[in-house]
Amino acid sequence: MENAVEGLRAFGIRGCGVSMPYKEKIIPLLDEIDPEAAAIGAINTVVNTKGLLKGYNTDVYGVDVAIDKLFVSSHTKAIVVGAGGMSKAIVTAMKKKGIKKITLLLAILGPFILYFFSYKKVIKFFWIVYFIITQKTINFSSI
Repeated sequence: MENAVEGLRAFGIRGCGVSMPYKEKIIPLLDEIDPEAAAIGAINTVVNTKGLLKGYNTDVYGVDVAIDKLFVSSHTKAIVVGAGGMSKAIVTAMKKKGIKKITLLLAILGPFILYFFSYKKVIKFFWIVYFIITQKTINFSSI
């Protein structure tokens, strides 16, 4: 991955997108990190400005727009499935919108639990995200 990042500089490539599993691994290879991306701990966009590589996370913006389009109130209860970079971005966007009741499910158990609850209509979901199966424990207290 180091060679790819240096290639951005060497060829003067203006920027690139970053996907899994590199969203977290690329962070130490960049010159600068946007504060929101640093708080999330995941990068999905790299911008090259005259050889200075800066990492951003545009997922928060995307989720923010989706929440607006769904007319979600801050009183909504949300379940986010997963614990990767996208899940952290979703939780960040929800907190920015004032949504306080957020439950995080690891993706290993998530699909079964979501199927059960949606089938029984026990919980009303407004936003369900299934990302990748992960066994990492994420500390969301800093977000």
